Amino acid sequence: MKLWEKRKNFSHLQLLVGFSLFYVFCLYDNFSGVLYLVFLAGMLLMDCFLMKQAGRSIKKGSKLYMLAILLLGVSTFLTGNLIIIWCNKLAVWILFGILLLHDGYEDQNWTVFRYVGSLWDLAMTALAHLFSVFPELAKSRRARKAEAGAGKKKPGEKTMYIILGILVGVTLLCLILPLLISADAVFDQLLGGAFDWVVQAVSHIILPTKLVWPMLMFLWGMMFFFAIYSAIKNRKPQAEEKDLRTQEPVLAITALAVIGVVYLLFCMVQISYLFTGGFTLPAEYSYAGFARQGFFQLLFVSALNLLLVLVTLSFFRENRALKIMLAFLSVCTYIMIISSACRMFLYIQAYQLTRLRVLVLFALLVLAVLFAGVIRNIFQERFPLFRYSVAVVTVLYLVLSFSHMDAWIAAYNIAHDQTSYLYELSTDASGPMLKAAKEGTAEAEMTRAYFSMNEYRQEEHTGIRKFNVSEFLFKLRCKEYFRGDTGAPAE
Repeated sequence: MKLWEKRKNFSHLQLLVGFSLFYVFCLYDNFSGVLYLVFLAGMLLMDCFLMKQAGRSIKKGSKLYMLAILLLGVSTFLTGNLIIIWCNKLAVWILFGILLLHDGYEDQNWTVFRYVGSLWDLAMTALAHLFSVFPELAKSRRARKAEAGAGKKKPGEKTMYIILGILVGVTLLCLILPLLISADAVFDQLLGGAFDWVVQAVSHIILPTKLVWPMLMFLWGMMFFFAIYSAIKNRKPQAEEKDLRTQEPVLAITALAVIGVVYLLFCMVQISYLFTGGFTLPAEYSYAGFARQGFFQLLFVSALNLLLVLVTLSFFRENRALKIMLAFLSVCTYIMIISSACRMFLYIQAYQLTRLRVLVLFALLVLAVLFAGVIRNIFQERFPLFRYSVAVVTVLYLVLSFSHMDAWIAAYNIAHDQTSYLYELSTDASGPMLKAAKEGTAEAEMTRAYFSMNEYRQEEHTGIRKFNVSEFLFKLRCKEYFRGDTGAPAE
């Protein structure tokens, strides 16, 4: 490798080391603060810089992926809902993986399964390179020595090796000694007390916890981000697009016809009983039993139907009768989705809202929108189903993420005199809860439990690094609540 190529690689290595420090600064002990958005912006800027260094340009569609990632970062520091925060972070990495593939390949004609397979390959390649940063660091060090003409060892170099050897030995003993102590009682009496003293000294004096965790986080950052860099750098070349639709369509038509007969009978029952029967339940059924008996099964069957249609479109030869069967299956799935939603609305009417009930209604909405794209793809082969799916799911999820569902769950339940669930809600619900406390529309014990529990959870969330809008508004409302302005007992 030429010297200028080595310098280029090492500059990238230094950039990633610097970005790992930036990662620690932004996210150490900071789960949902404003610096999470800053971290995402920095990550996207680094991606753009590395793309430019590689002589490649950012594609037009990539800007939408970047915008979605940044919006997820905004949503994260606006909410206190842990479910939404975790889903935001998962969505960020999925979108970032899609962004890397979109910029690295010509993916206009990729199928859903091709994209899923490529994302899996990217993840596995990154995993294979997880420890590759250490050989690169050693190579970089040797190259700097060679470039500086340091062919001979410096006088203090052996001392450095001795110090490193002691650190490695002590680290290994921290693993080995507890095993040996627990294996022999005599050995435990001999060295057990000394080992405990050493551990306490290391944890409180030499390497306090507040130093150990940032160091471990920095080490993980170097490994993780260099693994992603290596996975992109060593990505597989663009493979020739092959038509995988080689299977005999008669097989699929026969299987779908057998399933279709049962679906037709089921859908007739739903139309005649649920949709036109006034939603009247049999005497032996409760709302909870009726909703739970059918909802989860129908949700699973609807998701299974989506997978079945996608597999058929991807692997079976085009056939007019097959298209008709797939369209019929999709229509039946819509009826199942509507039936499942009606059951859930009955359940909500009887027992009000929870996060789970909101999320399952959201899942049904996503399935309904996805099947619209699937039906179009059945009759229009070149319809970009994957990009459509990513776009609609991202938009719908962003709406859910920014909606602060805990707030309107609290408002709905208070309006329907159901407050037993409210103390479990996050800081997002502080507005409706404070309003209910002022108006006396919620039980005093429930509102006090809500503010007390969330106040306890937010005690350590201070400072500009951890600034979160939902938590900030909660603290203001919590102070107002405990001042006694709402009729609550002042502390």
